[in-house]
Amino acid sequence: MLASDLRLTLVPLDVARRLQVGSAELAELAGPVGAHLRAGSGRWLRRARWLHGRASFPLFDLLAAAAVLDPDAVERVPVRARVHGNLWLELAPRDDRGGRAMEVVRAFDRALLWRRFVERLAALA
Repeated sequence: MLASDLRLTLVPLDVARRLQVGSAELAELAGPVGAHLRAGSGRWLRRARWLHGRASFPLFDLLAAAAVLDPDAVERVPVRARVHGNLWLELAPRDDRGGRAMEVVRAFDRALLWRRFVERLAALA
């Protein structure tokens, strides 16, 4: 991965976990795709209640997609990355001399990201 020439953006799990969705958000999703997502999310809602006592679950993939499709809804920081000897990914400031240049998602505008996702699904309906 780090040897490629592709532009890389890392979405850390601690950031991705901040994008939680529950029944209220799922109800906003229109059309057959929305119905499919609601039906498929039932087990994730049950799991979140059982394991974490929450009525919502993280939607990891949406944040990763938003980093590409909605760049203005996602805040990134430039870093340099290298694989550490223990195979961990080691990140350093962009001005560090070693490693590969990439970006890390640090924050996102949840309201903007979710609104655009809902609008995209509505356009498909």
